[in-house]
This record gives sequence, structure tokens and C-alpha cells, in this order.
Amino acid sequence: MPNIQSAKKRLRQSLVRRGRNRSAKSTIKTAIKRLQASVQAKEFDAARAQLTSLSKLLDQTASKGIIHSNKASRTKSRLSHFVKKAAAVSDLDFTVLEGLRTTDRQVQLVRQGASRTMNSRHLTGHAVDLAPMIDGKVSWDWPLYHRLAKIVKAAAANEKVPLVWGGDWRAFKDGPHWELPWKFYPKGK
Repeated sequence: MPNIQSAKKRLRQSLVRRGRNRSAKSTIKTAIKRLQASVQAKEFDAARAQLTSLSKLLDQTASKGIIHSNKASRTKSRLSHFVKKAAAVSDLDFTVLEGLRTTDRQVQLVRQGASRTMNSRHLTGHAVDLAPMIDGKVSWDWPLYHRLAKIVKAAAANEKVPLVWGGDWRAFKDGPHWELPWKFYPKGK
């Protein structure tokens, strides 16, 4: 703890600035995740609009000195490339069936046999269900889930985001299910 008055003031200022910077960085991370979700859901018009607003946000935080200007430029470049690449590579339309769930919804799914646990990653927002679309309708055909899995796994590898696919599980295969692993994203993080 500082003893001198000016050091005490500097500590107070640092705490306020650190909180402000953390908030700004968190906003950027959330915007990036939303952009990636739009791309995975094949909503490329929405993704382009989000990319524009995210670019503005990155420039603002760089101008305030919260992040380095080179980091802002690099992030904008990578995300722009990601959106364009995903739109070009994916030959299979898919949609998001469900993301964050309420406890009541999870209880309902367990009763129906669609889920086996009340400790689902959907309850914390760490999981999403994706389904392939054929002629504008959701398809439950397993070979399509394997095609979709290759696309999503490739996108996750490019972004260096670890993902677990429910289709790779041994006991209860869940083709639409994708989650962030417990190891890297523990409960409450």
C-alpha cells in the first residue's frame, strides 16, 4: 500500500482506469463473439453490419489508448477475412437452433429424453445447437451433420477456439450440439 499522498491518488486513478479499460475490452470481445455467431449462422448481411460497427469500436478504443492501434488493425483484418472466408467456404446452409437455455427449458428437455443432464453447457451460454438446412428446412439427416462438423471445426481451428462436438461423444451422440470445453471455459467464466 502506498504511504505518500500522490501515490495513493495514483492508485485510485489506476483502479478507475483499469475498470474502464476492462469494460471496453469486454465490449470488444462480446462484439467479436456476436460476429462469429452470425457467420456460423450464415447471416452474412448481419455479419457485415456487425463488422462495420466493430471496426468503429476498435478504432475508438485504439484512439483512447486502451488497445494498441496495430492490434485494432490486425483484429479488423482477421475478422474481415474470417467473414469473407466463411461465406465462400460453406456449401451447406445451417441455422442456430438453440443457445442459452433457461433451467425450465432444460428440465423439459431432460423429461423428453432430448438431454440427459441438468448440468448442460447451454445453461451457462457455453453451448449452441446448429442444424443443417436443406431447401430452407432443418434436416435431421446424420451425414449432413458430419459435413457441418467439418465446416465448423475448420472455422474453429482457424480462429483458435477449442470446440467439442456432440457427434463425437461415445454414449449419447448429439449431432446439433457444439460446446466450449470445460477445461478451457470452466463454469462461471
